[in-house]
Amino acid sequence: MKKYTLIFSTLFIFGCATVPNSKPKKNVAPKSKKSGELQDVKSVDSTYSENIETVSNLRKAKSKVACADHNKVDKANWRNLLEAGFSCIQEKKWTALSSIAAKLSHNHLKAPWGPYYRSIVAENRGDLARALWMADLALKKSPDNALILYQKARVLWLTKHESESYSLMKEVVKKDPKNYDALLFLGNVHYRDREFKEALSYFNQVLKFNSGDAEFRAALGESLFFSGKYKESVKHYKAASAKIKINGSLYYKIGLAYKNLKDWDLSKSYLEKAISQKRKGRSLASLGDLKMRKDLKEVMTNIESAKGKKIVKETK
Repeated sequence: MKKYTLIFSTLFIFGCATVPNSKPKKNVAPKSKKSGELQDVKSVDSTYSENIETVSNLRKAKSKVACADHNKVDKANWRNLLEAGFSCIQEKKWTALSSIAAKLSHNHLKAPWGPYYRSIVAENRGDLARALWMADLALKKSPDNALILYQKARVLWLTKHESESYSLMKEVVKKDPKNYDALLFLGNVHYRDREFKEALSYFNQVLKFNSGDAEFRAALGESLFFSGKYKESVKHYKAASAKIKINGSLYYKIGLAYKNLKDWDLSKSYLEKAISQKRKGRSLASLGDLKMRKDLKEVMTNIESAKGKKIVKETK
């Protein structure tokens, strides 16, 4: 049993990460702004944290055995059956995964992988009660397996046991610090609660392994922005905007960050880009042209004011 756990404790499933549609109930009020501070967007942009699946799949490893080949695998070869199962999950082929789960359950009774895969199948068929039952059965066979704990935590979240799910997800991270989906999950919960310091503590760990994911970088930039770290937020907003085709919302946020940094010229440049970008995304549409144009007008006023001061100084 320890052999199974050792080999697979650092593996995790891609493509089956499910969205937290709600969060632990915390009445976290936004911190009040000091007098004279610039007025930014009133609430965080949830576009990048609504769907964990979009910022998941951080390690797109290719399985050694294709899902389509699972019937060719000898039932005694549990390693190859597991590999085929990973492929089926990536391809969302639940019938094939169910067949693999049956083979693992019948031929490897002491291992947790049969009920583990059955939990995933049940979840994706909407049978959450069975999904939780199968996850618990797998944990009886391998109580400290972080991968299975992660599956149970996700199902608990779907069944609205948010606090229990959150606590279990923290346990997952303790047992497997490289479970990037769990880190991302925890970061998103804090992000949506406007607890940006806590969100960043998880996001920064994910960044070590996921610097190329555009939507994740946007969420990280957003957390830094609302933590008042405008210069750092620009770096991540720009990294995201370079990879996202419709990026008017990001241009707007970069413009606001430069506005807070009092870099009026760069702020003007990005605000103008944002306004010219077609409003195809929900995030940008929700902000609206009026707010962007108001910010641009304020920046233009500051630019003209700075020019006027410079002229006066030179004439003296």
